[in-house]
Amino acid sequence: MGASVSASHVIFMVAAIIAASAVGAAMIGIAFTLAEDLSDNSDKLSESMGTDIKLVNDPAMMLYDPNDELLFLYVLNNGDRSLDDTGWIVIINGQLIPDASVTPVTASPYRNGDVAVLMVGVDLSPGDHTVMVRYGSMADDSLKFRVI
Repeated sequence: MGASVSASHVIFMVAAIIAASAVGAAMIGIAFTLAEDLSDNSDKLSESMGTDIKLVNDPAMMLYDPNDELLFLYVLNNGDRSLDDTGWIVIINGQLIPDASVTPVTASPYRNGDVAVLMVGVDLSPGDHTVMVRYGSMADDSLKFRVI
């Protein structure tokens, strides 16, 4: 009877070691995946931290041509990252303005301290409006203004 008890203890010990090894392998896989995700997110965060824009239009004197339906937006690059002509998103009064209607006027790249001039094709009625400009998914700024 003593040998059968020892044999069952050995079987249970081997099973416990196998189970612990399987759990350990799963934990290593999870830790590796978590480390990769953290690395990717830190790269994205570092890129977005280097990007900052500011709308520098005077809200009392917005440059809007009602005949041609053109709104001119002046966007200052405050970030360390250079910006180019692609990736601009303009939302006016909650409506997304299509890419074809947003035309950069000045030449890119826009470095720190440079002002990008965006010409936005939009029909605005007299009254209060809100514009939000976003560069990709990294930086945005908004401004309330009035068209007379």
